[in-house]
Amino acid sequence: MKRKIKITILCVILLFVIMLIMTGKTVFAADTAGLTNYYVYNIINRNSGKYLNVNYGTDANGTNVNQYTGDGSPEQKFTLHWWKGDGIYKIYPLCSDSRALDVYRPLQNNSSVDIWEDNDDDAQLWKIEKLSNGYYVIRLAYNTSLALTAYGTANGGGSGTSSTSAGNVFVSTYTGAANQQWSFSRTPALLTWDLVASDKHLYWTGTTKYSSQFATAVSNWNAVRPGLIVETHVHADRATISDFYEANSGVVGQTSSGGTIKFNTYYMDGYSTDRRINCCVHELGHALRLDHMKDASSVMYYSNSTTNKPNSQDIWNLNQAYLYY
Repeated sequence: MKRKIKITILCVILLFVIMLIMTGKTVFAADTAGLTNYYVYNIINRNSGKYLNVNYGTDANGTNVNQYTGDGSPEQKFTLHWWKGDGIYKIYPLCSDSRALDVYRPLQNNSSVDIWEDNDDDAQLWKIEKLSNGYYVIRLAYNTSLALTAYGTANGGGSGTSSTSAGNVFVSTYTGAANQQWSFSRTPALLTWDLVASDKHLYWTGTTKYSSQFATAVSNWNAVRPGLIVETHVHADRATISDFYEANSGVVGQTSSGGTIKFNTYYMDGYSTDRRINCCVHELGHALRLDHMKDASSVMYYSNSTTNKPNSQDIWNLNQAYLYY
C-alpha cells in the first residue's frame, strides 16, 4: 500500500515536470497569485490612483519613497524578486541596480519607506497577499501587522517623511483601508532614449577587436526581429562601435545616448567567448532602449554573465520598445 502511494506521488510529480517542459514556463510555487517573479511593475495605490515612486529617481541610500502621478519613469517601476517562504519578495526599483525598497528604522508603526543598499532582510522583505477584490496588501515580512500605506491623494516629496506628510509612503498597522491597497501593472524596463532610426532599424558602423562576438550579438537580436540591426557606412542615424582601455573601473561596456557603443579591452581580453558575446548583446540592448534587469537569465542583467540570447522578458521589452521607434 505504501509503495503504491509513493509511485502515485512520483507519477504526479513527473506529470507536473512534463507540463512545465511543454509550456516552457518557470513556475515558482510560492509566487503570489497574479504576480510573476522578475517581472517589472508599476505599483499603484487604490485610494489615490498614484504610483509608488522613488523621489526623483535618486540612487542613494535613504532616498524617500512616496506616491506620484504616473509618468512612465524608471523611478516608478519595480522588479519583484521572490525571496523565500510563501509570497515573500524583495522589491527593487528600476532606477537602482543595488538598492531595495526598505523601511527606515526603527521598524514600527508609521516608519517611513525609502530605498537602501540590498543588505537588510528585516527591513527589505515584503509579504504580498492578493485580496478578494483583486488588489494587494504589501506587508513587512518582519512584522506582518504593518502594511505599505500612502497618505492622502497628493504627490509626495523628498523631505516629507512623516505619516502625515502629503503623499508620503510608510508602513502602518493594517486596517484594510483603501490607502493600504495596491494594484500591480506590468510595465517594460526601458530607457528614455534609443539609437534606432526612423525606419525602425539600428544602423551601426565602426570596429572592435571583438568583431566575431559582436556579429553573433547582432544575429541574436535579429533572430527576434529580422533585420532590426544593420551595418552601414553611410546612414546618418547610426551607432558607432569602438574599444577603449580603462583599468579597474568596473565598466566592461558603455552605450551612450549620443550613439557610441564601447568595449573595455581591460576586461574583455580576459573574458571567455560567451562573456564577450554577453557584453555585446547587452550593449546593443541598451542601444535598442532596454534597461537593466534583475533576472540573471536576461541578457540585460546588470552584471556580466555568459547568457547571450534574449530571454522571454528581453523579447517582451524589445517588443514594447519597438512601439516607440
